[in-house]
Amino acid sequence: MSFEELKEEFIKIKKEELDYIKNILEIRSKRLLSEYERLEIYRTIIKYQNKLDELVKEIFLDFRNNKTSKLYQKDKSEVIIEIDLDKKIIGLLSNYSDYSKEKTLKSLGINQENYKYEFTIHNIYYKYHELINLENIHLILGNQPFMDKHFYCYTGNISIDNVYDTDDDYNEVGYYAQYKNLFYNIKLIYGETQESLEKKQIEFEQNSAILNEKKYVNSYEVINVFREELLNSENKSVNECVNKTKRRIIKLNYIRSPEYKEKELLNKINKLYKQVKGTMIKEEILYSGKFLKLFKETYELPNKKIVEKEKIERNKGKKAVIVIAVTEDKFIITFQNRVKDKILAEFPSGYIEENEKVLEAANRELKEETGYISDDLFILDEAYPTPGLDDNSYIYIVLANNSKKEEEVKEIGTELVKYGLFTIEELEYLINNNIMNGAMNKLAYYNLMSRICNKRDLYKPREDIEFIKQNNKIKFMHYK
Repeated sequence: MSFEELKEEFIKIKKEELDYIKNILEIRSKRLLSEYERLEIYRTIIKYQNKLDELVKEIFLDFRNNKTSKLYQKDKSEVIIEIDLDKKIIGLLSNYSDYSKEKTLKSLGINQENYKYEFTIHNIYYKYHELINLENIHLILGNQPFMDKHFYCYTGNISIDNVYDTDDDYNEVGYYAQYKNLFYNIKLIYGETQESLEKKQIEFEQNSAILNEKKYVNSYEVINVFREELLNSENKSVNECVNKTKRRIIKLNYIRSPEYKEKELLNKINKLYKQVKGTMIKEEILYSGKFLKLFKETYELPNKKIVEKEKIERNKGKKAVIVIAVTEDKFIITFQNRVKDKILAEFPSGYIEENEKVLEAANRELKEETGYISDDLFILDEAYPTPGLDDNSYIYIVLANNSKKEEEVKEIGTELVKYGLFTIEELEYLINNNIMNGAMNKLAYYNLMSRICNKRDLYKPREDIEFIKQNNKIKFMHYK
């Protein structure tokens, strides 16, 4: 639409709104309005507001796209839309106090010198128009409150600088306060626990209601939901609006909670797994030695196919540990005869014995292979190294800070292990040149480095590590 067409449509809707408000003023002067009637008045006025807001946006776009037009060059205070106010409205406002009359006319966008509705270039610039809304709807209702009750929204996070009492005076010690830009008779509570608030509810006002903010839903969101319910035509009373608001806030709080997100994620995982999970028909042992056992499992899958899986079990299904051991300035790296004619660097590692705790096993293996022990160990991660081939193998990646030499390594049994101390740059060389090439060792290294770079809560960030290195120390931090 052209500017003239938009202007014509705006005048039409604004006149309808002013006529509607005149009718409300007439009815209000003769009798008390029911709560439902007041709700419908608010809803109707908001409908006019939304229509006018949309037109103002379109006028703004037309205005912005025609910067060379004469209209664009005019003074911002110049009136571009003018509507004569029905004199009957002035008469119906005659029983208002001068202050209330002035505020009512201002909220309607009325110039009190000539009693005309005026829309200016300034309104276009800032994309707004003056009208009655929820914050000042009481003005056209006169001495009739919009709601029969006061409603309180509890919050513990209100700054005292933004708090006002019901008379708009500064209030430091009151148990309730009215916050700027909120409803005419909705108050925001601050500085109280929920328990004490419930006890004091009767002190605020008999039959009042409390709308609480939640852990994951703040007070402003609570009030916005309440606004939406006030506009919901299915609600026939404010009580219905309050009750639906409470239910929505409880639901919204739950949906945002970590518990709900975890539940949804687990549901997603279980749904996918259910589509592939088979039923074991039989199991056969093919070979059983001192360290390895080989067996075959037969499954029926959900698609009715029969599959056979050959699997192994290492060392009677014991779990294992890999230890990223750190001295003051270096990493402890071991070497063993692992792959034929292939140099393979590793972090210290080994199996967890029966009834042995993970960190105990990590310190024992570290001591057996290198002679070092640590007084600061924690689990970094854990994983199946070969899922589908060995269901029992499970490895814990442990970080051992502040490792110190306690004794020389004793060569016991069939293992021959040698170790060296490597800087972080040398460790990176081992990884980048595939000298440290074991899958779980690489997982341990990249897991450690990614957590440092991503500044997760287990470690100091990389820039802090660089700083510590300059002082010839490496220390990976975690919160206990």
